[in-house]
Amino acid sequence: MAASLAPCLKSHEMKFADYAKSAGLALLVLALDVLIAIVVVYIYARLHHISSPQFYASTAAVSVALWSTRIAGTGLMFGTAWFFGRGKSQKAAYIASVVLFATYAVVDAASTGFQGVFNISFAFTMALKLCASLCGAAIATFRSRSIE
Repeated sequence: MAASLAPCLKSHEMKFADYAKSAGLALLVLALDVLIAIVVVYIYARLHHISSPQFYASTAAVSVALWSTRIAGTGLMFGTAWFFGRGKSQKAAYIASVVLFATYAVVDAASTGFQGVFNISFAFTMALKLCASLCGAAIATFRSRSIE
C-alpha cells in the first residue's frame, strides 16, 4: 500500500508547513489591508477636513475603506501569492494561492460576524482578491514553465 502512494509524494508537493505558511500569510495580508484602510481613511478625513455631521463622516469612511481594500488588498494578495509561489511547482503555487485566499476570505467574513457576506459588494471584492491570488501564482510559475 505504501509503495502505491510513493509516486504521489514528490518533493515539489505541498507539505503541512506550506499550508500553515500560506494561512499565516493570509492573516498578515488581512492585517496589512486593514491597517492600510485605516491610514487611507485618516488621510482622506484630514485632506477633506471632514467637519460635517458624524453620519456623513462615517458614510464617507466606509466608502473610502471599501475602495482602499479593493485596491491595496488586491495588490497585497497578488504580491503575496507571487512571492510565496516562486520556486514552487505550478500545482503547489496554485494550491498555496487558493489556501491564501480561502483563509483570508473566511477570517475577513468572520471578523464581521458573517454579516454583509452575502451581498454583491463583498462578492466583488473577494472575486478581485481571488483573481489577484491566482494571477500571482501564475506569474510566479510562468518562468519555470517556459524553461521546461
